[in-house]
Amino acid sequence: MAIPDNIIVAIRSRYSRPPHLSDPWADFTPEELEAIIRKRDAELTDCDLRCIFQSILPAGEYTECVWFLPLALERMLPPAGDADLCFDVFSWIGDNAEPLAQDGLWDELLAFTENFFAELTAAFILKNGYPENLGHVDQLIEALNDDRGAFDGMGDRLIQKYLAVADTYPRAAWLITLLEHTLYYSTTSKYLKTVARENRTPMKNAYDTIVAAVADDDELLNYWSGKFDRLAMW
Repeated sequence: MAIPDNIIVAIRSRYSRPPHLSDPWADFTPEELEAIIRKRDAELTDCDLRCIFQSILPAGEYTECVWFLPLALERMLPPAGDADLCFDVFSWIGDNAEPLAQDGLWDELLAFTENFFAELTAAFILKNGYPENLGHVDQLIEALNDDRGAFDGMGDRLIQKYLAVADTYPRAAWLITLLEHTLYYSTTSKYLKTVARENRTPMKNAYDTIVAAVADDDELLNYWSGKFDRLAMW
């Protein structure tokens, strides 16, 4: 997945690289800010970018941070991308919906966000017993469902659009994986909480799809058996 050229062009045509970061929430030392801004873009680390877009305490004003948005979006992409950066960047986007809309970027970023979610969940691959992209999916949903931002529950809407039907193995596998997480971790997803505790039909449909898909694979049957046990489905 690549960052759309229209997002990059819209930002680069309006803004120049900031000479400093103004630290509007007084959360950094001058030395920390200087260490970040004096680096060339290619030298910025994921930690530097998390500071620039740091959730509710970004290192700069909108006009300073937005220059780094294309780089941050690129850096968070799997397989090597930083899942924690994913949360910070999308939280920042949600918090800055109004200026992004004024710059003609909001709708473009919404489209990118949906495509990003769709690509993250298009396949379900286990690597050393852990689903690839799970960190990104978790962090993206949390940021998109955060009441503070302007996404207005977009995380739940994407879950329902792409996963709730659970008619393919990847969709069903992702739905069960995310539901299991509601048992152990706090989540901003009202939809997942409802499915886990009240309307269990999507969960049952996912169960049927998974069992049919892995019936001849003892390793996967064992993996999913544990998940179903924890969700009281087996």
